Parts: sequence; C-alpha cells; structure tokens
Amino acid sequence: MSSLVKFRRGKRIPFHRQKPRQRVFCLGYRYIGGDCCQSIQHVYLKRHKHDEWSFVDYSEGYSREFDWCDGSELMDRINEMHLEDPPSEHDLYNMDGKANISHRSIPDIGRPAMTMDLPSLEGAEIGDVSEGQSVMFMLEKGHDGMYGIKAMMPK
Repeated sequence: MSSLVKFRRGKRIPFHRQKPRQRVFCLGYRYIGGDCCQSIQHVYLKRHKHDEWSFVDYSEGYSREFDWCDGSELMDRINEMHLEDPPSEHDLYNMDGKANISHRSIPDIGRPAMTMDLPSLEGAEIGDVSEGQSVMFMLEKGHDGMYGIKAMMPK
C-alpha cells in the first residue's frame, strides 16, 4: 500500500498574468551602405543592468548588438546614428510606458495619497504632457488585476 504525500508549493503567478519587463525599445531606422546600394536598418535600444544600453539590429530572423554605451552617453550615440525621426530625451524617458504620478487619495479603489509609477494600459490615450505638469488621468483595472493609466491629459 502506498500513500500520497503532498508537498507545499510556493505561490506562482500564471504565465499569462505575468507583467512583461520591457527591455527593448524601437528607436527608428537609418540608411546604411554606399550611395548605390543602401539598405534600411531598423535600430532598437536594449536596456541592461547598471544603466548600460546596447543598440540592436533585427534582420533576416537574427538579432545583432552592434554598439554599447552607458546612460551618460546615450543621447550622443543616438544622434551619431543619423536616424530618421530620432526620439527626444523626453521620448526615451517615457518609453517604458510608465508615468510617475503624485495623486490625492482615491477612496473608490482604496488608494491613499501617494507618489507611484503607474503603467500605461494597452491603447491608452496619452495627451501632450511633460514632466512636472499637472494632469488629469483615468485609471482602469488591467487583465492582471492591477490598475494602470487608460487616459491622461494636461489640466
């Protein structure tokens, strides 16, 4: 006769509910090669630990990291690449899809007054806002059960 022993499991978050840790951002494209045979290179920015960044090219099913830098020289390196419509520093700061917001208490969802990073939900309508500006924002509960920004505009 055998007996079944149950071992206690650690709490795991189902894969479909885990939040993605976005580390790769599209910067744009540039033309490379000689005048007679130029090709388009799509350039992506990849975040690493300790404020290190690399530039990545995805083509023909392969990825290739072709340049590394630290955060202090990031904008200079982006400008050296001569990208078509390069991102500004403000765009880079907001690429991770989060906004650092200080808000009053929100009793409807049980939130006290605080300052926190709130993620933007997919399809969020974000107006032309800048750092330090007073904004109005709308929160919505995401698929993972966490609240995120559905809309944000200047006051």
